[in-house]
This record gives sequence, C-alpha cells and structure tokens, in this order.
Amino acid sequence: MPVCHAADFATDMATAKSEAKRWQPDAMLVGVMAALRDGALAPDRVPMFQFVSPATKQGLTVVAMPDKPMVMPGPADPAAVPIPDGFIGLTEAIAAARKQGFGPPLQASLKAYPTASGTRTVWELAGAPTGGPGSETMYIDATSGAVTSMAALSGRSTPAGATLPRNVKLPPGTPVDFASLLRQADAVAAKESPAFKLHQVEVELESATLRITEASFHYWQPSPPRAAPAQGWDEIAVDIKSPSFWMNGQRRVDVPGSLNAESSEFEDPKPIAAPRRILAPDEVIRRLHRPPMASPTGTGYVVADVTAWRIRVQLVRVGGDYRQPAVQLSPDGGGAALGRDPVFTRTAPNGKWVWWTIVQKREADPQSKTLEYLYFNPLTGALDHACTHSEGNQAAASIPCPAS
Repeated sequence: MPVCHAADFATDMATAKSEAKRWQPDAMLVGVMAALRDGALAPDRVPMFQFVSPATKQGLTVVAMPDKPMVMPGPADPAAVPIPDGFIGLTEAIAAARKQGFGPPLQASLKAYPTASGTRTVWELAGAPTGGPGSETMYIDATSGAVTSMAALSGRSTPAGATLPRNVKLPPGTPVDFASLLRQADAVAAKESPAFKLHQVEVELESATLRITEASFHYWQPSPPRAAPAQGWDEIAVDIKSPSFWMNGQRRVDVPGSLNAESSEFEDPKPIAAPRRILAPDEVIRRLHRPPMASPTGTGYVVADVTAWRIRVQLVRVGGDYRQPAVQLSPDGGGAALGRDPVFTRTAPNGKWVWWTIVQKREADPQSKTLEYLYFNPLTGALDHACTHSEGNQAAASIPCPAS
C-alpha cells in the first residue's frame, strides 16, 4: 500500500510554518487538510495548512504545491483552536487507522478541539465505508495515536439529557406551593450539573384560589466543549403538573401530578441567571388585593365560570437577546415569540426582571376586549402596568389602567 513519506509531510509543514511566520510573527497553526490518492499524498494531492494571527485576527492558507507554496491571506475563523506542537504525522495516523481495518482514506484533516480535560488534537480520516454506518470515518488522537470518537471528545458517556427524569408521578398530597416546586426543579437541574442556573419560569394558577396547576422551570449553563470550540448553551426544562381531583357525583377521583424534564441546546448569545430569593408568583398577585382575574384563552372573551379562570405568569428578563426557549405570553391566549407582541415590547420595563402576566376583563359585549399587562418586580412585588382596549378587529389602543 503506498503511503506518503513522513519526510514529505514534515517538510511541507515546515515550509508552511516558515511562510506563516513571514506573514505574521504570531501565526499559529489551526488546521491541516489533504485530499489523498490511495491513502497517500501525491503531486496532485497536496496538504493545505491553515493559520491565524491572534494580533491581527486574520487568517492565512498555505497550499504545499510541489514547486512553490501557494499563500492565500483571508479572514480568520473565530472558532479555530491553535494546534499544539507534538502531534503525530499523517503517515502515522493512516497506519493507526489501517491497523483497525480502516480502508485507504480519501481525505484527512487535523484539528484541535477544546475538551473538559484540555485541548485534544485529532486526525479525522474519511474513506469508503468498510462496515456499518459511521465506518467511513475514523478519528485518531494525534498525541497518542489511539482511535477516538466525537463522543469521547465531548466528555460525555451518555447523550445529553439521557438521565433526566421523565413521567415521574406526583401522588395526591404532594406540596404544590411555589417554593416546593422550585426545590424539586432545582434538584433535577443540580443533579445534571451544578452549573445549571434558573433563567426563566412559567406558572399557571387557578384564579380563584391562586393554587399552582402547572409550572415550567428553565435552567441554563454554557455548553461544555463538544469536539468544537466552546460556544452556545444548554437548557434543562423541568415541567411539573400538580396533582388534581374531580368529583364523580359524591365520589372524589384523585389525579396524580407529573414531573418531566428535557434538555435542549441553543446558540449564543446566552441568557442571564435569574435573581435569587424571588417572590412567589401567587404572592405578588395576592398583594394586589383584587378579585379573581383571568388570562386570555384564545376565545376572545372571558367565560362566566370563575372556577375555570386561570392566570398564566412568566418570569423573564425583559429585552434579553438570547433565543427564548419557550414562547412568551400572548394577548390571544396562545404563544408568541419575543418581539411579536407590540404592547409588551413597548411597555415592559426593558432590562429588568419581571413576573408578568396579561389579564382580560370580563365584558358583556364579546367584541369588546380590555387587556391589562402586569409587570411585577420579582424581589419587591412593585407593579408597573399598561392597558389596552379594542372593539372587534380594531387595533388595540392604550387606555388608563385601574388604580392599584
């Protein structure tokens, strides 16, 4: 089997580094790529070396042409990680892969990846499949020469979220006050990683009693390195439904609650951790000393049965530019992406943490719709609010709010 001579690759790399230092003294190698013929370099299959200059934030590509290297300046990849010295050459990487039954590679690339245990440099070899799915690619640790994998580089022995609780039943009598639910959710997130911090909450309450019926707690942490430069963030959402009951004549039927958790991954920018010792949402509403209130349901009107009314409240930092993982409250009773509700965008206290909700006034005319946006300081309970009124399909107009 023909393979490239170690001296050939080593000479090409030395030449490329010399060209890079001539370009910028602080040039650092961040990548190597090569197309191969029968698992070897050839006159028409030459390696390409990529460099970055931290001082100028520019990049340089050096192609090891047979007669004279081709030098091409360009923008730097901001996610590139410098490759430490001391890695094995292409010949050794191919030999290690062939010992594992890997066929002659058609392409090879060298990159450095940040991991929980430090930077790892890896040769990625691509060729024809020799077995099942995934057999067309092999990763060789460029320091030890051992076969590795993306899973090993990520530092995870199990997929993200694989150990999170799902469909856990909560028996009747389980405490459903906000502090108890928050402790349950905190424990789930902390078990996954102590780095997870609360950043968003949604709560639904019975309007007449302010008993919590559902709650969703959102936690975030910066993404751990996963065979790529560290960026983005992970989220765990813990959804809790409170135990309930219904009456079948004189017989009470208890319905257990449930706890489910799931994980997601998002790109930057990242959210900000919520303040500690926040007031419970039912507490800030109770301080208004108002009769029961109802959040919009999507029907356009408020039903007469007060026991059916619900208030949906959300804890969020207004104006956060991260990708919100859950929809915000909506004047139509459904969900709306951030920025879709012009009243919220115009009236919410930008840059502040709030418990907030929308409530709708019960009116005799189903075409008449009066909404109040309530923004509570989660630490003090202080209230800001804004009100709108519309008739039929008219656009909502601002009106004075009732005294609080």
